[in-house]
Amino acid sequence: MTIIIKTESQNVVRDTSNVFINSILLNGVDITAEKKNKHITGSMSDMVKLDIKNMQNMPQFMGTVDLLRTLQLMPGVQTSGEMNSGIYIRGGDSSHNKFLINDATLYNPSHMLGFFSIFNSSHVSNAFMMNSFIPAEYGGQLSSVISVDCEAEEHEGIKLEGNIGIIASQLTMSIPIGKKNSLKVSGRKTYIGALMELIVNDKNRFKPKYDFEDYNLTYTGRFNDKNKITINGYIGNDKLHMNEYYYQTTGESNWRNYAISAKWDYKVNDRLDMKNTMYASHYDNKIGISFGSGKMIMDSKISDLGYKGKIKFSMNRLKLDGGVDFICHNILPQYPGVNTILGVNQENVRPGIMKMYEISAYAQTIVKVTDKINTSIGLRYSSAIYNNERKGMYKGFEPKLKLEYLPNGNTRYYISFATQKQYVNQVMVSGIGMPTDFWLPVTKDIPPQTSYNMSLGFYKSLLDNSLEINADLYYNTSLSL
Repeated sequence: MTIIIKTESQNVVRDTSNVFINSILLNGVDITAEKKNKHITGSMSDMVKLDIKNMQNMPQFMGTVDLLRTLQLMPGVQTSGEMNSGIYIRGGDSSHNKFLINDATLYNPSHMLGFFSIFNSSHVSNAFMMNSFIPAEYGGQLSSVISVDCEAEEHEGIKLEGNIGIIASQLTMSIPIGKKNSLKVSGRKTYIGALMELIVNDKNRFKPKYDFEDYNLTYTGRFNDKNKITINGYIGNDKLHMNEYYYQTTGESNWRNYAISAKWDYKVNDRLDMKNTMYASHYDNKIGISFGSGKMIMDSKISDLGYKGKIKFSMNRLKLDGGVDFICHNILPQYPGVNTILGVNQENVRPGIMKMYEISAYAQTIVKVTDKINTSIGLRYSSAIYNNERKGMYKGFEPKLKLEYLPNGNTRYYISFATQKQYVNQVMVSGIGMPTDFWLPVTKDIPPQTSYNMSLGFYKSLLDNSLEINADLYYNTSLSL
């Protein structure tokens, strides 16, 4: 923005003691401003950043702004139907995506059989989707990383924000704690169960019940200019219950997520930053069917306990990131338990908890070679140690490379190559959003998956930077090695 101030004349009268007697007199002031549009960013292929405030102006689904449905509008993102929460990014499977909330993993980011995501848009601060070129900081996925950050903003007083939708409502409260501490609490609950009772006519034969709710809590403490602590918690659950009186059958399905993380950001100096994060996450589901004196139960769960350490250094044309990751997985795969009137009882015949440890280290550098050429080089070393009947380990390197050329502020070319490894496999049982999927770690007979991604991109802004066009060409292949 350019501001021009013109003055015609000014008269200042002073006495001998240098004290102003008369104020400055201006005969006329003209102020003009010219807005300049932002130059091309070209970030559509590498990282999509969602502006949460702008999302509120987009078309809403059943009265609610949904983050995952907004991502479905992005290029290269597809779905397989309305009743499916999975998204397919650049040819990858839905199990090849990793969802993070403040660095903690979420394994089933959906409510209501895929119609709603678990992300409360009024509680979210930032959201990113990384696909073709995933930085070396992130591992354990083949296609993309969807990272959601929650932070409590500072306010002078208590702030309330709510939304009443057709089948669900939400409320968010921001509370200041002192001068440098803030707390943000959100809750969301559906009343679709009451609506279903009005819709279902034959209640004497068929009676369904459904309910979901989730809660977020975020605390942000800024103790000084160098230290900041963020504590985030999430819990959500779904309950589906159905009675069929004619055949005397009862069915129920429950699934829940929870995640908690504590992050410490420490700014050593203007060039060096450090970040430490500890987190825990859990997901479980259970399906039960009772028919007369018999019953069948299928359940599964996965729990993570992890630590992430990161250091970031910048100097002139050089930026360097490095860090370590550690994750302990505890996985119970799905196995049907049956108890019938004929004496068949398999409720106690179940596999035990499967453990796996992921240990990784990475480094990545961004170098501005010239004013027109940027390079990004990264390397991640990852390993998975399993101890289920047989002991073993998988390991490997994941190189990453990106080259950018910007001949001017309105044009950008880029080429990138990235390798990803995934050590936890999702077994998909249903394609209509039912919570029947479960997870399996690598074993001697189940090797890790590896993907190789290459992308070419061209970007151009036109009409004084008010219009941006882009074209991407990508190649993606996945192997089990």
